Amino acid sequence: MIEQTKLFQQLWQTKSDGRLPHALLFLGPKGTHKAKCALAFSRALLCETTSVTGESCGICQSCRLAVNRSHPDILWVETDATSKVIKVDQVRAVSDFVAQTALRDTMRIVIIHPADKMNLMASNALLKTLEEPPPASLLILISDQQGQMPATIFSRCQRILFPSPTPDEKMAWLSSQPGRQDLFQILTRLIDNNGCPVQSAESLQQHDPMALLDFLLSWIVDVLRLQLNSESDRLINKDYLSHLMQVRQKTQLKLNVKLMEYIQHLRTQLFTGVNLNKQMMIEAILMRWMESASCFS
Repeated sequence: MIEQTKLFQQLWQTKSDGRLPHALLFLGPKGTHKAKCALAFSRALLCETTSVTGESCGICQSCRLAVNRSHPDILWVETDATSKVIKVDQVRAVSDFVAQTALRDTMRIVIIHPADKMNLMASNALLKTLEEPPPASLLILISDQQGQMPATIFSRCQRILFPSPTPDEKMAWLSSQPGRQDLFQILTRLIDNNGCPVQSAESLQQHDPMALLDFLLSWIVDVLRLQLNSESDRLINKDYLSHLMQVRQKTQLKLNVKLMEYIQHLRTQLFTGVNLNKQMMIEAILMRWMESASCFS
């Protein structure tokens, strides 16, 4: 999104000016690309050929390791499948990690996501690292629950606010993405039972997974707004109003709500680094999309 790009540029300028703090706290609602920005910034800091504007090359070994979450100088601290909290042992590992010399690059980076899931003992354990940060280290904390962050942690980080994009900003970003018209044509064909979800999924393989989910989510949200009789000026895809009106008549509100929730769940998984099968993910979405219209056929 446009605002997230600006925030990244501001962060990179801070680094270029030699003013990068030892701890950053990314705050904002869900879906504002905080984890994605944290990864992009980490890649830029460690890339072997980063541009002057902070663009990582994406092909050097450091970039590949970062994307695969196997970079020895980046530590992700997250909740696991069996626990909804970040435990004290995980945070103690942070202290050991940043105290060591970087193995490949010039610094060590820790990303704690979501930071508001640290239990009390974990938060207290992190304080020492925040108060006495080792040189050549950076902590990035991510949270969409500002009110649940301990004040002692909150006050020791430089806060970066990720605002929700406005409808106009969403529209501008979506309009700039390649293949948008092709995607909408696929969706309308499937609604009319004039297409195969498997073949359609194959044709969408070239899209970035997160961008694709953003496309689909914007379309579903617009259809729901029309089905709930919202004003058309609130639509994200105003330039496709005629198509949206047709879909409004051909799909079921209840199933569209379930599809929206499913796409939001997939976005959350991608944000947290879950390695989803892209083909199967797209097929599942398109089949649910067709199911929403089947009750009218």
